[in-house]
Amino acid sequence: MTIDPASNDRQREYFTGRRLPRMDPLARSATPYPLRHVDEVLRAAAIGPDDDVIDVGCGPGKYTVALARRGVRVEGMDLTPGLVDELR
Repeated sequence: MTIDPASNDRQREYFTGRRLPRMDPLARSATPYPLRHVDEVLRAAAIGPDDDVIDVGCGPGKYTVALARRGVRVEGMDLTPGLVDELR
């Protein structure tokens, strides 16, 4: 499988400096869909408050924020630095 580096460049360009309301991590992290996912992951992986987690490919951070709200120490990591910067 060959990965086209131009695809990564297009993704960075699309998300850098763009405000998309549908991607608001504070609002999106509190909806039932991601909350259900986070609950299942925490249960299956036996992750609890004060555990450390890396959210690889965090994007706008809806799961990053949901994990942090449960007391998990979480770091977001994404191909687009601007998305991670907005989470700080």
